[in-house]
Amino acid sequence: MKLNTIIHQILVIIPLLTLNSMAEESTSQKQDDILIKGNTWHYDVSLTIPNGVDFAPEFKIPGESTNQGTVYKYKERQQSIGTDKIEEIDFELTKVNIYISDTLRKQQLLTMEDGALLYYGTYNLDPNQPEKKEGFITKAPIPLHSEKLQVAEKWQWKHEEIPRFQFRVISKGSEVTVKAGKFNADKIRMEQVDNSTNKVLVSKEIWFTKGIGVIKEIEKQYIPEGKAILKVLELTKQGIEPIK
Repeated sequence: MKLNTIIHQILVIIPLLTLNSMAEESTSQKQDDILIKGNTWHYDVSLTIPNGVDFAPEFKIPGESTNQGTVYKYKERQQSIGTDKIEEIDFELTKVNIYISDTLRKQQLLTMEDGALLYYGTYNLDPNQPEKKEGFITKAPIPLHSEKLQVAEKWQWKHEEIPRFQFRVISKGSEVTVKAGKFNADKIRMEQVDNSTNKVLVSKEIWFTKGIGVIKEIEKQYIPEGKAILKVLELTKQGIEPIK
């Protein structure tokens, strides 16, 4: 999960309101197999920029002009590098490196607790300045998925400085086919909503498979004139790999 608000430093935040027991702060960090050190997810990603929109990816890759807009295709690899003490919030969390076209670009902070995948933030990493970080970290995590949730259940996470996150369970255990194969997956819809206007800024549909994690994402970042930047992420393979 990537925050679309641009933040130029590590910002430590605590939400004003969290409407779900999954998001209660806990000092007991329990590791689950999905985040075991070395677990690696490979994805094919396509990013479509509508015609007439002045936008380009932050990394240099060639784009292809189509009737829908410019399409950028690339590989993304996510890899758990194990748990570490996060100084900003004094928690022990799992770090997940995110590589785009084999270049380390971002790092996520996650943990698993009682069947729930909890997200503590993401920050950009500059390959030329590894000490420089830009992003956010939260003391009270954003719940992304839980095995206990049922269809139509909702929850949200709110903070005054960034758009609020709203979630809903769309389906449970549906068969989904991606490049890595067929899986039974839970589908979650996430929206980032402007706190003052209630306008949806970003919507995302996420498919989770137990024991594997995210197998597919479809993200729409809404822009003026009724257009949206479309990002599709699809799992190609997953397993334990050496950490480079």
